[in-house]
Amino acid sequence: MDAVVMEGIYFYFNDGPKIVENFSMNISKGEFVYIKGSNGSGKVQY
Repeated sequence: MDAVVMEGIYFYFNDGPKIVENFSMNISKGEFVYIKGSNGSGKVQY
């Protein structure tokens, strides 16, 4: 059983390039996910 499912995520800034295109992720109960990136790289959007 999945605890979090994200499918077909797109992210872009107004009038800017696509940053993420058609991203999907399934996180099962009990799994841990580590999102790493520099300041301002868009981690909070997830």
